[in-house]
Amino acid sequence: MEIVMFPWLAYGHLIPFMNLSNELAKRGHKISFLLPKTAETRLQKLIFYPSLINFHKLTIPHVDGLPYGAETTADVPGPLESLLATAFDELYDEIKCFLQNLKPHFVFFDFAYWIPDLALEIGGIKTLFYRVVCPAVSSVSVIRSPDKAIFMASTAAELVKPPPGYPSTTVVLRESEAKLLSFVFHEYGNGVTFYERIKKGMTRCDAIAMKTCREIEGNFCTYISTQFEKPVLYTGPVISEPKNEPLEEHGLTNWLEKFEPGSVVFCAFGSQMILEKTQFQELVLGFELTELPFLLVVKTPEGTNSVEEALPEGFKERVQEKGLILDCWVPQLEILRHKSVGCFVTHCGYGSMWESLALCDCQLVLLPRPIDHIFNARLMEKQLKVGIEVEKDENDMFTKENLCKAVKCVMDKDSQIGCVVKENHKKWKELLSSPGFMSNYIDNFIQDLNELLVENTIQNMAKFIESKLEIVMFPWLAFGHLIPFMNLSNELAKRGHNITFLLPQNAETRLQKLNLYPNLIKFHKLTIPHVDGLPYGAETTADVPGPMETLLATAFDELYDEIKSILQNLKPHFVFFDFAYWIPDLAKEIGGIKTLIYLLISPAALCKSTDKATFMTSTAAELAKPPPGYPSTTVVLHESEAKLLSFVYQEYGKGVTFQERLDKALRQCDVIAAKTCREIEGIFCEYLANLLEKPVIYVGPVIPEPKKEQHELSNWLEKFEPGSVVFCAFGSQMILEKTQFQELVLGFELTELPFLLVVKPPQGTNSVEEALPEGFKQRIQEKGLILDCWVPQLEILRHKSVGCFVTHCGYGSMWESLVLCDCQLVLLPRPIDHIFTARLMGQHLKVGVEVEKDENDMFTKENLCKAVKCVMDKDSQIGCVVKENHKKWKKLLSSPGFMSNYIDNFIQDLHGLVV
Repeated sequence: MEIVMFPWLAYGHLIPFMNLSNELAKRGHKISFLLPKTAETRLQKLIFYPSLINFHKLTIPHVDGLPYGAETTADVPGPLESLLATAFDELYDEIKCFLQNLKPHFVFFDFAYWIPDLALEIGGIKTLFYRVVCPAVSSVSVIRSPDKAIFMASTAAELVKPPPGYPSTTVVLRESEAKLLSFVFHEYGNGVTFYERIKKGMTRCDAIAMKTCREIEGNFCTYISTQFEKPVLYTGPVISEPKNEPLEEHGLTNWLEKFEPGSVVFCAFGSQMILEKTQFQELVLGFELTELPFLLVVKTPEGTNSVEEALPEGFKERVQEKGLILDCWVPQLEILRHKSVGCFVTHCGYGSMWESLALCDCQLVLLPRPIDHIFNARLMEKQLKVGIEVEKDENDMFTKENLCKAVKCVMDKDSQIGCVVKENHKKWKELLSSPGFMSNYIDNFIQDLNELLVENTIQNMAKFIESKLEIVMFPWLAFGHLIPFMNLSNELAKRGHNITFLLPQNAETRLQKLNLYPNLIKFHKLTIPHVDGLPYGAETTADVPGPMETLLATAFDELYDEIKSILQNLKPHFVFFDFAYWIPDLAKEIGGIKTLIYLLISPAALCKSTDKATFMTSTAAELAKPPPGYPSTTVVLHESEAKLLSFVYQEYGKGVTFQERLDKALRQCDVIAAKTCREIEGIFCEYLANLLEKPVIYVGPVIPEPKKEQHELSNWLEKFEPGSVVFCAFGSQMILEKTQFQELVLGFELTELPFLLVVKPPQGTNSVEEALPEGFKQRIQEKGLILDCWVPQLEILRHKSVGCFVTHCGYGSMWESLVLCDCQLVLLPRPIDHIFTARLMGQHLKVGVEVEKDENDMFTKENLCKAVKCVMDKDSQIGCVVKENHKKWKKLLSSPGFMSNYIDNFIQDLHGLVV
């Protein structure tokens, strides 16, 4: 296997990843290890298989406030680690490039929560979250972590209460330690808390690996597997073989040899833990009280310049040669195995826990500080019963007396507790050091990895690949929704899947013509309930004016009981929906049904959500400002358009706003499907996936094959030169104000080009003809044709006489114009979602020109004419640019297999969700 290791920038993470790399390389697997430049020297010494483990040195970006050259947590004080995490996350592009080139089987990571999404984008890479802390920590701080507001309002007793189903009553926090949990809400990187970083990584990865064994922490791993609904793999403790490094190189051999066997107390607190001065003094005075020789390895206490400066007055003279205090790296394992050392006072780091359990005979005294170390201490004292924890007060502080008491408790030969922990330690050491114990875990772990590659993609998929999916389609009652759902149904049925399509009775005739696979797509006709104020027989938005759509939405929601009965009888694999926000709850109530919201607008339009109160008190500039991390500076609203957002706060159905309807659907569904492709809107889909913490899968544009049939407008179009006609269509929903309608037609007149306009009668008028400017019809005569009826848009766009398409930027029209025609594009959006589509086309893809509007979001005939002339004049530089870009995107989108591959991959994603 090809494996990439990408640990957090701390030696407490880098070294465990290195130890695992050695075990995998020992069995012939290739490792690419990503690490900071400054860490290379230290880790180079730990490589046992340099032919199979290759370092890729990363240059950690500089972030304001971070010391220059800082690349690991060893280079910064604790409060600056958040800045280091920001720099770490800015490695995204470098990591992406590296993975695209290498295409490994796996990426092992921990703090880089964005790796799973990156791997999905590249494709074909599995991601494994390698947890190098006690699983109990994840069980309490990640699975049950409340939001910050709840945390701050909770009592200590509430905070330390384990989550439901947690498998232990002893490996828990005490009330005095509860507030320490607040660290999970601290920012740890730009815009992400420590909690979010870990939770996202564990939620989105393919599997979680734990540096532990089933015999010791299996109950916690099983709990995590259940909570995250994914496999938890065991690597075993992964302790590197002791080097038997001579202690004399560190000047310690002679010192240790002076003391009786088993008499020395050794204390080490790791590279990260720094004590307050008062606690440091309690520590050394506690050792003095034991009257035993001691070796202490500790960082310089807070607020002091050296260990010596922090010592209590007269301490050095009193202990003389009996105590040695060092502030440097020492070979911990070799010290623990020295015959003179009889007690290990440990901070309970996870690595130290495993070394002390498996490789030495010392008695253990537990003095944890950070949250994860506390869980390790409880595991060792309460569950394994191999050590004694130092008592602390309600402020989480220990005294010299309590430290001395704990050491004496395990070191006194007549101590009953000391005998019990010694016996338990011996038992666990025998198990962990037994022949083949650790190597078997590694071998089984590698087998699990292979099964993730092979079984997950072949055996499990094979179980479903021949079986056909049962899918229910339940779109909103508008032809702009019904037809795209129908097009997708045809693509799924083409591949053998069964579709039950729920639709209003009066829509059946029109959709029946589009049903290409009637043996697999079955219509279920719904009778839309009557609601007071709704015209009798109204069943789609085509039957009601815009202000009445909220009543239609009320009627739509009253279908709940009928839909429930249908789903209970059918028990499909999936329900595809959009506006029926109550579908996810209904599916959960029935059980066994996945729900998928099918997006028929640009994902960019969904990337910002503001509550009504904030909206009403915000300025236009504030409303138009994109949310943090939004991936574009151009696909945005202008300030003059910001107030148009108010429509989302209007009631759309009884007791629910448009905003609530969409927000609930997006947050409660199992998966989001976007009618787009990664090449065009991938950045927005990724942002939305991160925002909602759920997968966004690509369906592709899903455009039906053009029918290539003659239509009644062909004769009119044939009268004009190739590429000379301006075609404008505004869809079935967009209705212009009379003044804007008149600006539109007068703008076309100004171009002096032939034009075909398909538009609804303007607001407040009974017909298109009634709304025309005085004398307009006589002036244009046969050069302009204005219709208020359905026309075959795609066939018109593909006619040789049509050279320009003035579009309202509906999402369906966008894809048709991009993929299936060569017209120049002029963009004239109105509703909010259409504006985002226009910016995508005009600013992001640069395939069209948007008509300028004033501060009231109104266009003039002059600006419309200007935009059309800009793209239609042969000498226009802008016209040449957008035409070339359009050509490029059309070539890609219409290339053989492009759209069918998206559908095939989409179906594979659906199978994966079922699996």
